[in-house]
Amino acid sequence: MRSLLLLVLMSGTAGNALAQYCVQGTVPAPFQIVTVPFTVWEECCDWQISTCGSGTVDTIIGSVLGPGIELEGSNNPGLCVNPCSPSAQPDLVDADHGTNMLEGGTPPECLPAGEYTLQLAVRWGWDPASCSLLTGPIPWEVCITTCDRSAGTGDLPAALELGEAYPNPFNPVTTLDWSLARTAGARLAVYDLTGREVAVLADGLHAAGAHSSRFDGANLASGVYIATLEAEGRTFSRKLVLLK
Repeated sequence: MRSLLLLVLMSGTAGNALAQYCVQGTVPAPFQIVTVPFTVWEECCDWQISTCGSGTVDTIIGSVLGPGIELEGSNNPGLCVNPCSPSAQPDLVDADHGTNMLEGGTPPECLPAGEYTLQLAVRWGWDPASCSLLTGPIPWEVCITTCDRSAGTGDLPAALELGEAYPNPFNPVTTLDWSLARTAGARLAVYDLTGREVAVLADGLHAAGAHSSRFDGANLASGVYIATLEAEGRTFSRKLVLLK
């Protein structure tokens, strides 16, 4: 995956709030698999997972795994439109479309709260201007609409956080705990005081919840370093002191 963008759109419905998470990226060539983790904060009966925004790319929601659920998308003509190839379209799954692989038939009307993993197959892509086949890179988009977080959703973190390193000062290993309130693209890196990047501890799409990253300064000189977490358009930093 060469690029990643997470968009969060909020909208209200009667007695319920919905959040739509749109994740975009590229694959280097046809016939690639992308894994996207996401969170359902509370049991949700008004949900949809769609790659319709992929446009002229043939994508298939291969599976959606969650608590007691295994869904598969339905690449039916007409649900999503690919103007370059009506028979090779983006995909959609909701309570009325797709297959429940555990029980058979249509997906469940409601999704239970919990952590989910979506596997997306990106097959072919066409240039939208000429409709010529792309050999790569091929863009994709998946949008996940579920009920938004409310009170009583368990022990998932309430906010984006970067904790203090422990131990600190350290020699030569320390640990940083960090958390995401939502599935998001996140990057945790360490810099020296000149701004030079000396280590990347995490980089990519991460599920909501608590995470822990280990920083080994065995090959670095004693001194002060800065750990920086970038996610959801925000930045957090912590000072690290390496003493040898």
